[in-house]
Amino acid sequence: MYEYTSGSLRRFDFAWPYSGEPTLAQADAAALGIRDYDYYYGGTTGTTLTYAQLHGYLYSEFQPLHAQILSTYGNGVENVQVMTHYYTRLVAPGASGWFRLNVILFPQSKKIIVFEQTAYET
Repeated sequence: MYEYTSGSLRRFDFAWPYSGEPTLAQADAAALGIRDYDYYYGGTTGTTLTYAQLHGYLYSEFQPLHAQILSTYGNGVENVQVMTHYYTRLVAPGASGWFRLNVILFPQSKKIIVFEQTAYET
C-alpha cells in the first residue's frame, strides 16, 4: 500500500481567447501546455469525471479538500468538471509510484484548479 503521499494544488487564471464558457478539453489542453504537466502527463489519456466523482479519486488524507475547493473557487451554480490523468511507474527496485493530475474547470468563473497527488511505496 502507499507509504508516502503528497499533493499540490495550483490555481491558474488564463486569458481565454475563446468566446463563451471554456470547455473541459480547452482547460485540459491549457493545463497540459504547462511544461511540468506536459512532460509527465502529456501522453496519458484523460478520463472525464463529475466533481462529485472526484472525491473517490482523492487519497483519504486529501478528501477534506473536496468540499473546500468547491466552496473556495466555485460560484455555487456552475457545472464544475474534471479531467483526470493517471500513470504509474517503478521509482526504485521493488517500489512503485502512482501519479494523478486532476484538472478542475469552473467554466463560468473561468478558473482552472490543478490538483496533483502522488503516492509511493518504499
